[in-house]
Amino acid sequence: MNYLPLEGKNSLVLRYFVFALIAVWVLSTLTLSAQETELHKKHYVIGVALGLPPYSFLDENGRVAGYSVDLTRAIAQVMQVDIEIIIGPWGEIRQALETGEIDAAPMYYSVERDKLVDFSSPFSIVHNAIFMRRDTTAIKVEEDLRDKDIIVIRGDIMHNYMNSISDNLVLVSTESDALRLLASGEHDYALMARIPGLYWVKELKLSNIVTLGPLILPSQICYAVAEGNTELKNLLTESLVTLGMTGESKLISDKWLESLVPGVVSPVTALKYIIYAIVPLLILLALAMVWSRSLKRQVTERTHELSESEERFRTIFQNSPVLINSFDGNGRCILWNKECRKTFGWTMDEINTHDFPMTLFYPDPAVYEEVMRTVTSDPNGRFREWHPVTKEGKTLITMWANFHLPSGQVFSQGHDITKLRETEDELTDHRNHLEELVKKRTAELEVKNTKLEKYNRLFVDREFRIKELRNRVKKLEGGNS
Repeated sequence: MNYLPLEGKNSLVLRYFVFALIAVWVLSTLTLSAQETELHKKHYVIGVALGLPPYSFLDENGRVAGYSVDLTRAIAQVMQVDIEIIIGPWGEIRQALETGEIDAAPMYYSVERDKLVDFSSPFSIVHNAIFMRRDTTAIKVEEDLRDKDIIVIRGDIMHNYMNSISDNLVLVSTESDALRLLASGEHDYALMARIPGLYWVKELKLSNIVTLGPLILPSQICYAVAEGNTELKNLLTESLVTLGMTGESKLISDKWLESLVPGVVSPVTALKYIIYAIVPLLILLALAMVWSRSLKRQVTERTHELSESEERFRTIFQNSPVLINSFDGNGRCILWNKECRKTFGWTMDEINTHDFPMTLFYPDPAVYEEVMRTVTSDPNGRFREWHPVTKEGKTLITMWANFHLPSGQVFSQGHDITKLRETEDELTDHRNHLEELVKKRTAELEVKNTKLEKYNRLFVDREFRIKELRNRVKKLEGGNS
C-alpha cells in the first residue's frame, strides 16, 4: 500500500490520532464477549415516528419501512439482540419513551431534550424549514414568525423551539396532517423537517404550498434512551460506529435518501457526500478512555499488534469519505485526508505554501476571522454551515464541526452538501415548471371552450330560424288550400 508521507509534527499528530483509535478497538475486543453474553438475553423495543418519510412510515403493504427502520434492524444484527420496532404518532412515541414503555427512539437532539433523555452519537443531520401558501407573505427572519399561527407536530423539536417565539401554536400528529391543514387555508405557516415536508407536498399534490425563507435549527438525529441508561446508549453508539466501518450505514443511506428526486438528477451524485460521523465517533470514544490505567495496560499487552493496527487505522483515516483536517494555532495545515484533497483540489503542501492558508478557502476577512475563532477557541463539536472556495474557484456548501483532542489539538470533520442543496432546489424548480405548464394548458382550454360556446350559440340560433321559417310555410300552405 502507498501512503502520503507524514513528517515531523504532522506524523506525531497522526500517530496520536491512530493510537487513540487503536485503543478503542483494543478495549472493545476485550469486553465484547461479556457484553454479548448479556445482550443475547435482552429484548428491546424501539419506537419510530409515523408518517415521516423517508425516515419512518408505513409502506403500501402496511409494513414499517424507512431509513431509521432499516438502520435499527442493522443495529439489532450488530448487537445480536431481539429488537421490536413499533410505529405511531411522534407525540405518543416520545411519551412512551419518557414513561419507559419503550427503550429507545430516533430523536432530534436539543439541549432541552438532553435534560430528559440520553442521546447516542448522531447518525444524520436534518434541516427544518418554513412551509407556507403561495399567497402568504414570505418569512425573511425567524422573528417574523412571532404572533403568527404556526402549525407544528406535537412533541417535535420545532414544537419545543417555537414555544419561545410564538404563543399561537397549532399542534397536529404528523407532517401530512400539518400540510393538509395549511393547504386548506387554515393558519399562517407550518414548521417541520424540510425533506419529509417536500416529500408530502409532492405526494399529496399540494400545489399551493411552498417553502421559503431561512432554514431553521439544523438538527442531529440520534437514538434517545431513558435518562441514565448508559449501557444501551453506549451499545447503540458502538453499533453505529461498526455499521460505519463496514459500510452498511452508507448502503442504507443510499437506499432511502438517493431516491428523493427520481429522474431529475443522478441519485448517486445527489447524496454521495452525506456521510455521517463515523471516524469522529471513534475519536470521541478514545477521548473518554485513552488515559485510563486499564487501557494503558491492555495496550501494553498488545504491543505486538500495534504495527498492523496502525496501518489499518491509517487506511481508514486516509480513505474515509468524510472530510477530515486539522489546522494549528498559526493556521498551518497539519492533517489533510484524501477526501479533502479530492473535494478542494489542494494538497497539504500546496496549502502550506501560503502565509495564511485558511484564506484560500475563506477570502472574505470577516468570514476568515470567524472560522479561525471556531477552530482555535470554540471547538464545541456542533455542526455549522460554511461556504468555502475550491482551488477551481467554486463555492461549496458544507457542514463542519470541530473537536478537541486530549493534546489540545483541534481537528475538524465536515460534509459537502452542495449536491444535496442543488437537488432540493431542482426539485422545487421542477415542481414550479409543472405548475406553469398546467396553468398554460388550462388557459388554452379556456380559450377553446369560449370558441365552442360561440359556435354552439350560432348553431342554436340557426335551428331556431329554420323552425320559424317552416312554421310560416305551413301557415301559407294552409291559407292557399
